[in-house]
Formats: sequence, C-alpha cells, structure tokens
Amino acid sequence: TINRKLNGSSYAFNKPDWVEAVDTAVTEEAVLDMTPTVEYNDTNRALKVNIASKALVELPDTYSLVVCIMEDSIVGKQKAMVPGGIINDYMHRHVFRGTMNGAWGEEINTEAIAPEDVITKEYTTTLNSDYNADQCYIIAYVSNSETKEILQVVEKKIK
Repeated sequence: TINRKLNGSSYAFNKPDWVEAVDTAVTEEAVLDMTPTVEYNDTNRALKVNIASKALVELPDTYSLVVCIMEDSIVGKQKAMVPGGIINDYMHRHVFRGTMNGAWGEEINTEAIAPEDVITKEYTTTLNSDYNADQCYIIAYVSNSETKEILQVVEKKIK
C-alpha cells in the first residue's frame, strides 16, 4: 500500500506500478504540517513526545494520530536461504517496537479543522530497557479515522 490510499477497489499496487504511485504521492500538496518534540532522560529512560499538527487546508473529517517507537540497526539472527539457514549477525533495519497510543492511535478532532488550526498531543512512557535509545526514533502520522488514509508522517530521533 502507499499511504493506505485506495487504488481502484484495492489498497494494493502491483510492483510495476510502484514508481508511478510513489511519484504521484510525493508530488501531492501537503494538507497538514507536523512538528515533533522529543524529550528523553537517559537516567530513568523517561520519554515524552509532543506532536503539533497544523492544518494547511480545511480538514472536514475526523483524524487520528499514531505515535510509534522504532529501533534501527539491531544485530541478531535471521533465517535465510544460506547454508545452515541462519545468519547470526544480520542487521535488522527500522524495527517497529510499539505505539505510544494504541494501534490506531487517538482521534485528534471531533469537528472540521480549519486552516492554520494547531492540535497538540503529548504522550509519555518509559522506554523499554531492551531498546538501544541511541538507535530509537519516533514515527508519528495522522490518518483519516474512517478511511485510514495517511495524510502526513514525521520522524524524530529520540536522542
């Protein structure tokens, strides 16, 4: 899928259509601007994330914000088509660790959002001690609550 946008009656794009679909998506005018602020305390692993979402046009529907924690560059085992079937020091990239506000996030509005309106949400958690904070990022995105189409995404390194 690309931004969870319908492609006819399906969300899937065939491999030969990916380049054109991505080119179309990246040239679309942004309807929302998002600014993430991250505070992290190494001592107690407290993580606070603030996301300010500013409408650039009128947004008539209901929208949801999802805030994810992602860890990058984790070295570990990986099944593979190699002799023995295992790569012991495989570099796992962009590993989803969880969300700060649920799988579908939280609705950020109950009525239309006017241009220039800013909606701010804050989330706190304790970063799991198994995660390498130096390699962790926040990925936040706003989607249409009904269609689930993604409008905007931001990424911010925790440290």
